[in-house]
Amino acid sequence: MSISRSTLATALIGGLLLSATVSAQTTPADATVEPPAKARVRIFGANGQGITMYTNAACYSEYDSKVEVVRSGARAIGSLFGGAPDNITLGIPETDSVRNMKSVLFSKPNYQEYAVEGGQPLIFTARIENTNDYRCDGDLSLHFVAQPGQDYEVQMSLAGGRCLFNARQVSSDGTSRPQPTRSVPRECPVADEEAAVTTDPELDSDVDAPTAAAAVDPDAPPAPPRDWKKMVRLSAGIGPGPNGNRDGDAVLRLVRRSDTGKVAALKAGQLALSLLGGGNVRGFSKNNLRGEDITSVPSPSHGAIILALDARLDAYFAAHPNTVPYDMQIVQARAGQWSLTYQKLSDGDAPYLLEHDASISFITTTGITSQTVYCRDEPHMATLEEWQADDYAKVKAVASEMAERCVAQYAEKLPTLFPELAVAAET
Repeated sequence: MSISRSTLATALIGGLLLSATVSAQTTPADATVEPPAKARVRIFGANGQGITMYTNAACYSEYDSKVEVVRSGARAIGSLFGGAPDNITLGIPETDSVRNMKSVLFSKPNYQEYAVEGGQPLIFTARIENTNDYRCDGDLSLHFVAQPGQDYEVQMSLAGGRCLFNARQVSSDGTSRPQPTRSVPRECPVADEEAAVTTDPELDSDVDAPTAAAAVDPDAPPAPPRDWKKMVRLSAGIGPGPNGNRDGDAVLRLVRRSDTGKVAALKAGQLALSLLGGGNVRGFSKNNLRGEDITSVPSPSHGAIILALDARLDAYFAAHPNTVPYDMQIVQARAGQWSLTYQKLSDGDAPYLLEHDASISFITTTGITSQTVYCRDEPHMATLEEWQADDYAKVKAVASEMAERCVAQYAEKLPTLFPELAVAAET
């Protein structure tokens, strides 16, 4: 049997090709490994604010690079006339945060976008830069793993007199959702633990911590619940006073009969002036009298309501740990009228009326106030001596009762304000 030269050459070439294919399949070390896709981060800036990003950061002292987005308050006048710095974009989809950017006097917001290595942890810190206009309290820091191919935005804002610092994950359609974050480690991991930094379930941005821990070790104890007080701030403010004619009362306002006498003399002088063509005389209301501030008796909104809210929220989050939000929220109590006022000008033994109203509001990360509960308690009567006994003990007892009733109304809204996040966190 003879084989032609062309047949032999064909067989030889086919064998070489087959050998090369098998060799390529059995030597993966020769294959090119694609690096992880980049993640992108949009950082918002405004005058008087500073945000720092640490990349591939295990802690504050171990990181690859440090990015500063700083706008000092000293630049406010210049940017007022020249505008904010230009935005730097890498193509992250436009979100409501971008569309709602507003220049309020000296704030002049803008944003900058950065590419970072996917699968590595990031640390962000925020602070106030050279301004006396406001101050921030509490820890303004974020720590999460930037997933390959994902987009994020980080923003510091003011709402309810508080500083908020939040991260959000941006979808391709421009919608966004809160990005789960963790507290920044106080100490860097030791050398033999460094390899586990990026797989630490405490830093996995897409998996709820207790679920991830169970997946690694079914017998491991569940991770401790996140501290709700780091994500929900309680704030006390001032609302409108009686009939909206004056500000609310931060402390008890005692209006005596003598206060009316002073106003009556003033009104008499104004009346005489008006008769000579000097203007009109406005009507008189005891509710608008300044009276005397009793500093030892704060408004329930600045005392008893805040304490009652703290207890209610503590119980709610203890019973529903998966409802603790991943972005900062504010619950604010605002003081309205808090006054003790005489009832009859001619009767020194006439009772004094204790009146109170307040509101409790939920303030979102964008500064929008919603879900407000208005509380107006029934008037309480007693003589001034009864109210003042034992350093206003009766007033303080009534204030505590008022606070419980007001907070009970607000507590009915908690399941709506702080819903379960377990499903969203595991997606």
